[in-house]
Amino acid sequence: MAYSSTLSTASDWAAILTAFVAVFAYGKYLCDRRSKRQALEEHLKTEKDRSGDEGKRTIMHLMGHLSMTEAEVLSASFRSKKIRSFFITDGKGRADALLFQYDESER
Repeated sequence: MAYSSTLSTASDWAAILTAFVAVFAYGKYLCDRRSKRQALEEHLKTEKDRSGDEGKRTIMHLMGHLSMTEAEVLSASFRSKKIRSFFITDGKGRADALLFQYDESER
């Protein structure tokens, strides 16, 4: 009898602990996504202010400077309201590269 009550108490605590760990992990995930988005925005803003061009940068440039994967750059850029994406075409009119630019205006 005592063994089943101990087991029941342990399982209750395990369920509570699992909920706390899940909330913590989700919070960490959201903070990580936010920090990557902010890093991308800040880098593109700096590039636009510093360079003589329009500040458009390729995904390879951003991956190299921010140490992010292609998927992370794409995800962060598409979540941001301050980053616009463009594409350039090859000689046949097909999309060849994807460019990103900091844009302060609201879309």
